[in-house]
Amino acid sequence: MEDKGWEFACKRYPREFTLAVFWSDNPLLCTYTTLLTAPSRAKSASDATLARTSGEVRVALVERDEEVRRALVSWSGHGCAGAFADIKEALLKLTRKSADLLLFNRSQADLRPGQPPGENQFAAPDLPAFAFGIYETSDDIFISHTGVRNGYFLRRTPPPDVLEPIRGSWDAGPPSFQSILLQARKYFQSLVSTPPHPDEGQERTTLTPREEEILLRLSKGYPDKQIAGALKISTWTVHNHMKNIFRKLGVHTRTQAVIKHLQR
Repeated sequence: MEDKGWEFACKRYPREFTLAVFWSDNPLLCTYTTLLTAPSRAKSASDATLARTSGEVRVALVERDEEVRRALVSWSGHGCAGAFADIKEALLKLTRKSADLLLFNRSQADLRPGQPPGENQFAAPDLPAFAFGIYETSDDIFISHTGVRNGYFLRRTPPPDVLEPIRGSWDAGPPSFQSILLQARKYFQSLVSTPPHPDEGQERTTLTPREEEILLRLSKGYPDKQIAGALKISTWTVHNHMKNIFRKLGVHTRTQAVIKHLQR
């Protein structure tokens, strides 16, 4: 196996990665989740005709890595309108009738959210387009972004809920990019402004010993993978503990959690 190299191993064995969809760059608004690559052979979504169920958003995907692309097709389910390795191929084949939303890997496409190429290159210039990123760990999302003046809000979700900020946008017909962006911003604002339920008071202040251990390492700057290794648990388990910590402390970021913990 060592002689065949890393590329061979990636094509044969699944590997964990973080998918982050960016709804706004400044402030940085992002929903993210953990997925596994799909190394086994599977029919390409771009070659398949996928039926659309009522109310389902048809998502077109642009991702160069074949194993990651298969995982994204599986994640998007029957709502996948096509998966492409190259942005030029996607722009030539997609129309507003065939897709509702374009998600592209920000590392490989010369596009910005809501700004597709000119009409002479793109069959549907009004197709809403948002960027996503593929990361080894969730910590890398924050590390890879600099110069964000208006704040960060990274929301971890289960895989089916990554598109939750824009759920229902198509109920009244095809939306514009600006209307989707406005709904996404309202979604994140609602998370910040929602007051805690009165019955949650005691539960929110009591952390388990494992949660205390994770916060201690977080305060020392440990990334998720290092915390998982030190405690002999998976990064997925670390993420679940972090979700509980945020809920109990009434915070929304890791920095807020550490500060509140140190002040107790």
